Amino acid sequence: MGKERESTKEMRKALISSSIRATKEIMELPKSIEWKTDGNYCTEVMEHILEICERYGMLPTVAHMASAIGVPRDTIDDVRNRIIAANPDVVTVMQQYYSLCENTTVASTLDGGTNNIAGIFILKSQYGYKEEPREVIMTHNKLLGERKDPASIAQRYKDAMVVDAKEVRSIEGSVEEETSTGEYDF
Repeated sequence: MGKERESTKEMRKALISSSIRATKEIMELPKSIEWKTDGNYCTEVMEHILEICERYGMLPTVAHMASAIGVPRDTIDDVRNRIIAANPDVVTVMQQYYSLCENTTVASTLDGGTNNIAGIFILKSQYGYKEEPREVIMTHNKLLGERKDPASIAQRYKDAMVVDAKEVRSIEGSVEEETSTGEYDF
């Protein structure tokens, strides 16, 4: 038990170290104050981030792009959503990068590369995923046809029965009314 715990502790330490090294490399990428107008610069940054993430076995994030170009994370979302004016090429790169981040997070969550709970949290908090029960409206009348009056249904079955007159009287009245002896005279 002690060896397993120590091994897990070492693995965590290695993952954290790897994450720190990758983040440092991303933060050290060259900055450009013209990033909002230079689609080529944003494409190069995206390629460098993806290379670094692949090398260190990390998922790319919007925060990586923000760190790489030196802006707050919300700024990336604002450019992507066209809240902040930017060159159309830059907007396209940001949208592609965001989509790539989302898709790799979904894939990693589904294939077990990311802890499912953590993956679900990230998808909800960063990408707007929701867990909502869907309201299902059942309309049985449309599936079964128009709803009929129970009395008309009973009459239809009564009309379909082939019986003699004595049985019809016993169905409509009580059996005791038909027989004075208490015997059933069918």
